[in-house]
Amino acid sequence: MSDSQPARLAPLLVAVGLTATACGSSTSEIGTGPTTAPVTSLPRVSMSTAPLPADTQLPTPAPQDVAGSEVSEAPTRTVQRTAAEEEYLQKLSEGGVNIAGVEDALIGAADQVCRAGEGNSITPAVGGQLVEQKRTTLSPEGAAALVVSVARATVCA
Repeated sequence: MSDSQPARLAPLLVAVGLTATACGSSTSEIGTGPTTAPVTSLPRVSMSTAPLPADTQLPTPAPQDVAGSEVSEAPTRTVQRTAAEEEYLQKLSEGGVNIAGVEDALIGAADQVCRAGEGNSITPAVGGQLVEQKRTTLSPEGAAALVVSVARATVCA
């Protein structure tokens, strides 16, 4: 052996020595015996097949995502209009406004008239929209004035 071979073998010998030491006894002796007892068996777990009590709450499964279906037509209206709202819509129609399809928006404008009073900023916009959508031949100001006067006489009364 050359001089360099023992130097190369020294780390290997140290590693083997430590490994052999680790395989020895794991108990320390401070008195007359080991400090830990060996595990000889695992606890037994049994499953009962007895029925659960009636008031037992079982977890509910999480909802599952399902495929949607295409809607072929809009759902029918389920909210009933009041007599005052029906009268309001009738008078707007008689005053020259095509109310078909915008009834709820017009009722919303009437509600705003009732709440805001003279400081209402919604009705000028509603009047302008009625003209732009060609739902009336009135001027924007005339349509707004009609909405305000009819709302006050019916819905707000």
